[in-house]
Amino acid sequence: MNQKLIVLLLTMIIALVACSDDQPTDSEVTAKDKETEAEQEKSASNESNESQPNQNGTQESVDQSDFQPATEVELTEASEPSNLEEFIEMDRLLKEIDIDSYTLHVIIDHPGKRVIIFTNDEKQLYKSVYVKRNALLKLIDLQKNKPVIVEEIQ
Repeated sequence: MNQKLIVLLLTMIIALVACSDDQPTDSEVTAKDKETEAEQEKSASNESNESQPNQNGTQESVDQSDFQPATEVELTEASEPSNLEEFIEMDRLLKEIDIDSYTLHVIIDHPGKRVIIFTNDEKQLYKSVYVKRNALLKLIDLQKNKPVIVEEIQ
């Protein structure tokens, strides 16, 4: 008798577990949807707040990462450019700063963008970010923590 009762109870437990669904309830789905919408709205508002008008009146974005100086590792692994004429952004940078008075460190140079740090006496003074796909040049004053140039160049 006890064995029959145990078998019956186990069968009922298995049947109940098999019949239950792991689907989230409507309130759980609605809460997740609202969270996702809030995150998307926050992201969109952050993107619009980061956009700054340049001298031509167009909106261009400056990321917070653009204001970060290079790490010591990045500086030691960086290369010094041998021919500045290869970089199309140099003509515009020459109009803003005296490049000859700085040591240049090419931190990143890949098909998407190029990042150059300008140092003087081991102190990082400027950071140039050139986004190649849309010819966007950003020159950041690392001492004042503000953009000097944010514009598309040709």
